[in-house]
Amino acid sequence: MKLKSYFAGSVQEAIERARQELGPDAMLLNSRKISAEQRHLGAYEVVFGVGTDSQVPRNNPVRNSPTRVTGMSDDLLAQEMAELRKQIESVKKSLSQSEGPKQSEEPERARELEELHTRLRASDFSEQLAGGLLNAIESRVLPAFEPHGAAKKGNFPDLTSASGALAERAELELIGELERRFEVKPELGKSGVDRRVLMLVGPPGAGKTTTLVKLAVKCGLSTRTSLRIISTDTLRVGGSDQLASYSRIVGAGFEAVQTTTALEQALEESSSKKLVLIDTPGYGAAELDEAAELATFTKRHPEIEVQLVLPAFARLAVLQKMSERFEMFQPAKLLFTHMDEIETPGPILEHTIQTKLPISFLCNGQAIPQDLVEASKERLTEGLSTRSRVIHSAA
Repeated sequence: MKLKSYFAGSVQEAIERARQELGPDAMLLNSRKISAEQRHLGAYEVVFGVGTDSQVPRNNPVRNSPTRVTGMSDDLLAQEMAELRKQIESVKKSLSQSEGPKQSEEPERARELEELHTRLRASDFSEQLAGGLLNAIESRVLPAFEPHGAAKKGNFPDLTSASGALAERAELELIGELERRFEVKPELGKSGVDRRVLMLVGPPGAGKTTTLVKLAVKCGLSTRTSLRIISTDTLRVGGSDQLASYSRIVGAGFEAVQTTTALEQALEESSSKKLVLIDTPGYGAAELDEAAELATFTKRHPEIEVQLVLPAFARLAVLQKMSERFEMFQPAKLLFTHMDEIETPGPILEHTIQTKLPISFLCNGQAIPQDLVEASKERLTEGLSTRSRVIHSAA
């Protein structure tokens, strides 16, 4: 079989050229779009094959060869050639049907919306969420700017002000739509109770212990709230020593416990305290059995609020795996650390939307307690704005 490639603007054009040069028995074997570097050759490269015993038109410079394909009978070869001709006709038919006006499944967006889409993707939002956000705001943005249909598909009148107004309105609508999809609750413990009990859980290196000390100073010491700190991190060498030192500095009671029985007793002894903070080991993927016992304990004590501490610099897929690992604790909120190490807010916001859990606090450094701030929607989305934020009613 002889093979020949054709570079053409369309597959249909290549088929017609192959039919003229190679004859009606030419078989379409493969087609692909040309890379940008080879675009000068044509939009597609289409490969055809023709049997060596096929009749080639006389005006074709390629000489006809009577050589037979090795190991294949005449009947079998004829049968396969007939089948391939059917496939070629099917391809030609589908191409001819597509030559009419093309209706894209997803209509082209206005240029200003496409710019927002590019910005979302650059902020590490997934294609699914970025597209969903733009689809949600498109119907609210475009009608106000197309009194004569001029704004469709980005074909605005030659007025810079109209385009600028659309870009500003689209950005505000986008941020508002994003903010409606997640919640923030900068609170410790369950509301409506006299004593707030908080347990921080999370992977190794997330910064739980330092975060707990920041919370102790911000929500306990600075508000003159009676406080007790409990550590269950007795497996790691020196795991509770650092926390014990911090507790002495802030003047909080401290106790390290090794079992859930001891933890229950420590909670009973802390009944007079208004705020109880519980630190836990950083459980890795191989330590789920150890985590399960503590998770079961929290389910038996509904007064304990569990917050999942996650490093903000982790990729979305890693955040998802971390959250799955700690689902057994049934966390009520998310708390993100290492905020000073991220360049884009996309992964943490998308993960928050996926989990449907509110964000409580954000940590952006090691300083105690000033590098702990209450989570707010404006703070989390400010990186998506190119102009001064206007607090709109949708926020």
